[in-house]
Amino acid sequence: MILDELDKAEAGADQSIPDVLLNLLEPRTARSFTDEALDWPVDASNMLWITMANDLRKVSDPLLSRFSVIEVREPTREEMIDAIIPEIYSEILDEYGLIGRFGEEINQDVCRALSQNPRTARKRIIQALSRAAETGKTKLDLADLGETGKTIVRRIGFGKGGG
Repeated sequence: MILDELDKAEAGADQSIPDVLLNLLEPRTARSFTDEALDWPVDASNMLWITMANDLRKVSDPLLSRFSVIEVREPTREEMIDAIIPEIYSEILDEYGLIGRFGEEINQDVCRALSQNPRTARKRIIQALSRAAETGKTKLDLADLGETGKTIVRRIGFGKGGG
């Protein structure tokens, strides 16, 4: 079972997520855990749990004590430029069927401009590829990135006086 952002688990109406997890992480109580959705006991004692959190200070000590903690540091700017952004770019080309439409390697100037974090870099690469495709380009350049870090807001729906 993989749980992302454990540090953002909120208390529910009846039980908090951490309280339920404590029961699931203890082999004795996990053997006969009653799942609300299934409405019958489930043996969850052999589950392997992997959780992720951005801020361990927000995870309770009792819950944290049941995990082996492996800290993953943020990538350095050099790692972003040399490895992560080129990999994200390749994955996006593959995911969107753009292999052959755009160059296989991303411009180093573009990599340097995208070195904030992987999530932001991915979003900006997709936006840049869209801009480049609109103009018929086959390679990204700095102009395709648009304004640094700006979120593009598009409105949809019905407006006054629309036709």
